[in-house]
Amino acid sequence: MSLQLSHFKEQLLAFGEPGVLWVAFSGGLDSSVLLHALVQLREELPRLDLRAVHVNHALHPDADRWEAWCEGRCNALRVPFTRLRVRVEEGKGPEGGARQARYAAFEALLGKGEWLATAHHRDDQMETVLLRLMRGTGVEGLAGIPPCRPLGRGLVVRPLLPFERQALRAWAEEEGLTWLEDPANLDTSADRNLLRHRVIPLLRERWPTAARQVARAADHCRDAAEVLAGEEARLLASLEDGEGTLSISALLAQPAPRRARILRAWLHGRGCRMPPARWLERLDREVLRARPDAELRLPLDGRWVHRYRDRLWLVQSPTASLARLRLPWDPSGPLEIPQAGLRLELRPSRGAGIDQRLIETGPLQVRFRQGGERLESVDGHHRPLKKLLQERGVPPWERGRIPLLECRGELVAAGRLWISPHWRARPGEEGLEIVTSSIQVSP
Repeated sequence: MSLQLSHFKEQLLAFGEPGVLWVAFSGGLDSSVLLHALVQLREELPRLDLRAVHVNHALHPDADRWEAWCEGRCNALRVPFTRLRVRVEEGKGPEGGARQARYAAFEALLGKGEWLATAHHRDDQMETVLLRLMRGTGVEGLAGIPPCRPLGRGLVVRPLLPFERQALRAWAEEEGLTWLEDPANLDTSADRNLLRHRVIPLLRERWPTAARQVARAADHCRDAAEVLAGEEARLLASLEDGEGTLSISALLAQPAPRRARILRAWLHGRGCRMPPARWLERLDREVLRARPDAELRLPLDGRWVHRYRDRLWLVQSPTASLARLRLPWDPSGPLEIPQAGLRLELRPSRGAGIDQRLIETGPLQVRFRQGGERLESVDGHHRPLKKLLQERGVPPWERGRIPLLECRGELVAAGRLWISPHWRARPGEEGLEIVTSSIQVSP
């Protein structure tokens, strides 16, 4: 398909009418076509606030020269230019690490409702689908590059996706454009370049419309993935409780393929990267099918997936030991405890919680379990805190995070689970109830 501005405009407006539109501008052929096409449409789209953003990964000796060249092109086109410099983490591979760093920078850049246009085209789609096919991906992976997706507070849009690289080059030559050539794109030791320069030309020899057919297959996979996602969302809602844990017995009642998809949806909803199939198989074999009273866990993406009392939990445990932690607390304001991932607050109540008059005699301290704590009941008997936590169904990994409040050296409360009868607000009296919430755990 040849690149015509009318068709390009139609593709762009399929996502809505743009306001602030950032162009990811590397200076290469594809992004140069994208930027110049948008510049030509600028007068036809009165709301369009066109801007360019260039990401310098500092991976090539000429990276600063390329950045300066891109700035010069934008100045000539009267397009505001923003440079972003990123650091690519080691151990993730140059391509994958650069992409992750680049999109993290884009996400931080986008304001509410703003768009980022990238120059992905139909050949990129074919390369992506083939790469994922070689990795044994599922239907979501075979859906390839989506035409539009959320990113942070805005959207990523890809209006060049219906066009092939050959059409972009022909348009660029007709318009007399110049662009940068990255020599790394010729290195066939990289998987994508091997596909681009050796494998795909052979496919096109035999099937000239290969890119179109692969794009059509990706569209079908995307449709199927959306249908499956809707079904899984309904199932997931029926299996979750108010704390976001999953019923193991209900999970095991599902067929294995559906169970795996439900687990992936559950983990994705909690910000985890998608685990490989072998990890899900291990979870199924070692955790879900363990004996009912087993307390097992598997690591995933810096967190832990726990089994406890027929429920599956996703937990980010504190990195620091809390047993020796003692913190003063001014009850007039909240107390944040990053080591425990907790925020504590005392909220006024009447006839419930801790007697406000007694608390004001202070000082108030917060500590955590050290073992051996005993709690007094209304009838004067004492019982272990451990026993109370077991009866209340507090998971073992959460028991060390229960805040213990002391006043004048006396144990006053164990979170919201227990208040000493000597410190309890009586009916009609002013009290203070303990409210806990989670915060990001310190690294």
